[in-house]
Amino acid sequence: IDTMPPKAICKPGVGVVLDANCAFAVSPAFVDAGSTDNCKIKSLSVNPTSISGCGNTNITLTVTDWCGNASTCIMGIQTIESVPPTIVCPPSFSANCNLNVGPNITGTATATDNCTAAINIKITSSDLVVGTIGCDDHIDRTWSAKDLCGNISTCKQIISVKDNLPPVISNCPPNMSVIGTIGANGVCTANVSFIKPTATDNCTPSVSVTNN
Repeated sequence: IDTMPPKAICKPGVGVVLDANCAFAVSPAFVDAGSTDNCKIKSLSVNPTSISGCGNTNITLTVTDWCGNASTCIMGIQTIESVPPTIVCPPSFSANCNLNVGPNITGTATATDNCTAAINIKITSSDLVVGTIGCDDHIDRTWSAKDLCGNISTCKQIISVKDNLPPVISNCPPNMSVIGTIGANGVCTANVSFIKPTATDNCTPSVSVTNN
């Protein structure tokens, strides 16, 4: 009667690179480091047999002899995934200067990844304004997508901001006739008084009003 269990021997922990499907198949041969038995080993098995995603996973190697005795050992595996998400920027956008140019108007980037579900990909944006706010300028909006493994990809959206509308003048004085006088130098002059009109603009808060 053999009641002595085998001696399970695991290899030291190791890092592995995941395949394109975000998986790595684990075999007993990959984990076993020369397990022995006083009689004869019948089988070696591992659990789990496949790992995916980022992080550390403990693999249990079970060694069983022909008398049914068994022992186990554990090997740690660190998964390595370096494929960044695939990010798609919204199309370029053109707006008047007084229009909201937030992502709810101009669109939001989308992303997919070989390991991280789309709902778990973190998408952010940052803006760089090129030109003069309120006139002809554009915004470089850089979108970033980060998966759960820390891999990042970016794309750039161009948002053009144009001011094509002239100011609107209000309360313009009516036409008027005045009587002038001729001075000693022969020049006709007249005093004209009127209420200065006002003006508003879709882009410029303070509009300059002049007359000639």
